[in-house]
Amino acid sequence: MRHPTASLRLMQGFTMVELVIVIVLLGILSVTVLPRLSGSNEFRIVQLRDEVAAALRFAQKTAVSHRRNVCISVAGDVLALQIADAHPANGCNQTLSIPGGAATVSVPGVSLSVTPATLVIQPSGQVTGNNSQKYEFLIGGGEYKLTLWAETGHVE
Repeated sequence: MRHPTASLRLMQGFTMVELVIVIVLLGILSVTVLPRLSGSNEFRIVQLRDEVAAALRFAQKTAVSHRRNVCISVAGDVLALQIADAHPANGCNQTLSIPGGAATVSVPGVSLSVTPATLVIQPSGQVTGNNSQKYEFLIGGGEYKLTLWAETGHVE
């Protein structure tokens, strides 16, 4: 008869089948998960989309509440807001900081564009630019799109 501790010594370690299964599972996980975590620009693109949407909503609400024009300009990949110092006014001459104190919205490495590059939100909430019904902000080379409706100033 064998001693009980002798069988415990023989049972230590992993079998070859267990090791192969673990290696296969790690291989499957690395193929599916790692590409999503490394080198992806997706998080930065979503960040810029959300920040631009918030800035546009803030600009529209500020124009209505202050009864002054708010100008939106996109130069390069940077969105900036300015507000008129009085009503009525033709242009915007004061920097309008978004909540949090920043004067501009941008994310390095993520593109932002709109045509025309300058839009004006009237005190009524309407947006003027090139007499279009809507203005499309292309983010990340068109991967995401935000629409600013001219009639209402609504952002979607």
